[in-house]
Order: sequence, then C-alpha cells, then structure tokens
Amino acid sequence: MSEQKIPLSIPLDDEGFVTLQCPFCNCHFKITGTDAMDESVYELFCPQCGLVAEPNDFLSDEVIERAMRLAENYVFESLNDFQNNVNKSFKNNKFVKVKTGPEFKMNSPKIIVESDNMETYSVPCCERLVKTSLIDDTLYCPFCGGETHGTIDG
Repeated sequence: MSEQKIPLSIPLDDEGFVTLQCPFCNCHFKITGTDAMDESVYELFCPQCGLVAEPNDFLSDEVIERAMRLAENYVFESLNDFQNNVNKSFKNNKFVKVKTGPEFKMNSPKIIVESDNMETYSVPCCERLVKTSLIDDTLYCPFCGGETHGTIDG
C-alpha cells in the first residue's frame, strides 16, 4: 500500500507562537512558528524539566488528537469508497450478491484553540524567544538546554 500524506495545520497564537507539550513532565510551552519549522532544530529541551527529545515528541495532546481524527476520517472515506465501488461493480451480476454494512461516519476534526496565557522570555544563549509559565525563575533553553534565568520580553 502506498504512503498517504494528510495535511495538518497547527495554529499559531496572535504573536506567531505554537504550543508544545513536554513528553516527560507534560508542561506546555511555546516557541515561534519559525523556530518550529527550522529543520536545523533536531532536538528540543523542555523549559521546565530540561529533558530532551525530538521535536515531534513535543506535539501537544490536542494536535495528536486532531491528527488521529484526520487519519481516521481518511481511512473511513477510503473504506466507504471501496464499499461503494464493490456495490457498483456487482450491481447487476446475477451470480454475485454483495451485502454491505452501513457507511462509516466521519468525525469532526478537533478544533485547536490557541490561548495566550504564558509569559514571553528571551533566552540569551540562543537569542530566541519562548513562552512558558515558570514555577520559579529558572528556565532551560528549548534549543540548547542551557539553564538560564531568561528575561521577560515585553
């Protein structure tokens, strides 16, 4: 079977940041959409716990749920088309009778609402911006993992 690419858009907030979620501590943070699309960024560090993983591992639960629904809908549409084609192919055949079940119902893709309830910090080590909600004033740079006390940008 061939590979199928299903387009998935992830919304940015009003300032161009995308929400990510740490696969280890589940904290949410944001980096700019430009940084998220930067192919030279091959690993990210959580600003809260400092642990590292590949960028795709930081997709939020909401994004994963949306992607799963889109993939499920693609499979359902393919199965419905196949079922309809089989019915059409054997419609007037006196030797073969086809009995099919009901069509699969499509699910509405999850709507992702981008909130803006985090502070924007400038991380001096990589000269980039990150949004997060800090418990104390320590922040790990999402790009190099360096511990910093990022300054509030604004």
